[in-house]
Amino acid sequence: MKLPLIPLMAIAMVVSGSARAAGDSAELTAYGGLSSLRTGASQIKITTNVRLPLPNWTSVASLENATGVKITEEDGARVYSGSVKITESCSYVFRQSITEVDGAVHLDLTLTASGDALLEGIFFWIDVPISSFAGGHCSLSRAGAQVDGAMMPRDRPANRHFLTGVSDSIATLDSSGSLKLEAGFDRVLPVMVQDNREFNNDTYTFFLRLADAGLASGESMSLHARFQLAGQRDGADVNLVFHPDKARYEFSGFGGNYCTGIESPVTQYTLESLRVAWARTQVRLAEWEPENDNELSGVTDWTQFEQRDLPGSSLRREFELARQIHERGIPFVASIWSLPEWMYAEPGRGPNTIRRKIAPNKWPELLESIGAYLQHLKKKYGAEPDLFSFNESDIGIQVLMTETEHCDAIKLLGSHFRELELRTGLLLGDVGRCSGTEGYVLPAAHDEKAMTYVTAIGIHSWGGASPDQYMAWASLSDQLKIPLLITEAGVDAMAWKNDAYDSFDYGLREMELYQELLLHARPRAILQWELTSGYGVAREEESASGQRAGVTPRKRFWMLAHFFNLTPPNAQLLESSSVNPQILLTAFVGRQAEMRFYSCHIVNVGHEREARVIGFPDGIRHVRVVRTDANNSFQEFPSALVRNGETRVTLAARSILTLTTLPHNW
Repeated sequence: MKLPLIPLMAIAMVVSGSARAAGDSAELTAYGGLSSLRTGASQIKITTNVRLPLPNWTSVASLENATGVKITEEDGARVYSGSVKITESCSYVFRQSITEVDGAVHLDLTLTASGDALLEGIFFWIDVPISSFAGGHCSLSRAGAQVDGAMMPRDRPANRHFLTGVSDSIATLDSSGSLKLEAGFDRVLPVMVQDNREFNNDTYTFFLRLADAGLASGESMSLHARFQLAGQRDGADVNLVFHPDKARYEFSGFGGNYCTGIESPVTQYTLESLRVAWARTQVRLAEWEPENDNELSGVTDWTQFEQRDLPGSSLRREFELARQIHERGIPFVASIWSLPEWMYAEPGRGPNTIRRKIAPNKWPELLESIGAYLQHLKKKYGAEPDLFSFNESDIGIQVLMTETEHCDAIKLLGSHFRELELRTGLLLGDVGRCSGTEGYVLPAAHDEKAMTYVTAIGIHSWGGASPDQYMAWASLSDQLKIPLLITEAGVDAMAWKNDAYDSFDYGLREMELYQELLLHARPRAILQWELTSGYGVAREEESASGQRAGVTPRKRFWMLAHFFNLTPPNAQLLESSSVNPQILLTAFVGRQAEMRFYSCHIVNVGHEREARVIGFPDGIRHVRVVRTDANNSFQEFPSALVRNGETRVTLAARSILTLTTLPHNW
């Protein structure tokens, strides 16, 4: 059915307060939608997207699935363009631009259908955090008069759709009435407000129906929009409490991925400057065996393999880095991203193609190749990975496996490693995100033979998760009696497309993520993506003549240094509490001989305020104070006095502050 062109619609995004430079009010996703807005010192996770569901929501495409995304600057606007696949015969091409003028954020969206597909509708999607607006009020208005309203539920409601109507403006207040989000449209639209806790998601969603079905091939629709985020979150004093005698779980420490860009001097800089407790490296089988060594999987042509380990090659750097990590006493995971083309079921599609399937008849050769790689690493470089995995095989980055294939792969690899007398264990999962993916690992978790080879669970944190989703992984770890590793810790897997990771705002979101993982997922270790030039926390500098001129740490490096360098090694995470959702506290205790050392990490994503930190044991008279914020980088301040087990400190707006009894030379 051919639909009429949807009229141009306006929505505006405005952040109250003094005028800001362009780009200062909003953070963007990799596809050009909003990921957060800021008012004053508060940064609120307000995200926008477009959802394109097939009938009955059997499958949903969205802008976050976009491919071929390009970013350009046009007349002061940042423009994102790309394509979203709906079906095999239909895609939607999008163009989304963002401009900021005097604190206003303008979003312009155009969608064009390339092919025909019947859709449930076209929806503009706005997510706001429950933690910011629970207990507040939402109202729908038309022509300036309120037509309906509802309280934003504190608890999960019986009906997730708690407010519906036809409206040209929306207003949402937090429970104190001090923070207000307004949205106005130039036409009346169907609006539905939804509580997402039913789906283990801690957001409310406003979804606006822009079309009742899909666009005809070649047809376009446009959207121009306007919101206002006004007011401030409270800056009241807060009590933060930890219990020094109540340990929750063992924590080995923080680490990082050393997978891409390992030739950069940033690699050595982070190894030298951060206390790295775990690492992850890449296994480049495409360079190790670009062509089959022979037709006999049981006979290894060592001459061919060893000839590829050449000085200056990526393989040589990979092997030498693994040796260096091993010699530092750092346990590490070795992971495969891609395979030689001849091992795939459909060879010749290129090394960066995703969702590739292993040719079933090539498994004996694949086992031989992986085994030879690990034997060579062990024999020539004296290093042996603690764990082995295929990276994100649940979504196929780049090798795709079903749940059953993942289980079978564990059994094949585990048996082969034992035949070769390798001590390397198998990592269960190594899945692409932690939300809703635990089902992928259950066939292997319930397979007795597979679990004889598995020694840890691995998950990636991209996109975050709800506390319940994190706790599901913690529960699985407890049930299987093996540790959980966050093998890729990061906020946005697409941030490399626009270098969004290289900002203070992104770093603060990472610190918030770290705290959430520690509080709810109970990991044994958290591995940052990455500690090389990829997603760089430090930058290689060049002289005017193009020569290397050292490494400069970025703001995110100093944020990470709080966790890496001010957490006691091989510590225990202690019970702690904060009643303010903008302030996240984790507390650790570590032991050396008869000494105990305590560290408290406090991440404040809101306004400056005073805090009482309560729980220091008898005998502690002062603690070191280290802070990173927009103006300070790992700045040490005068020690804070401790009296009767508590101390008072100032939490700077949007900052991380660490209180520790660790000595300076630790």
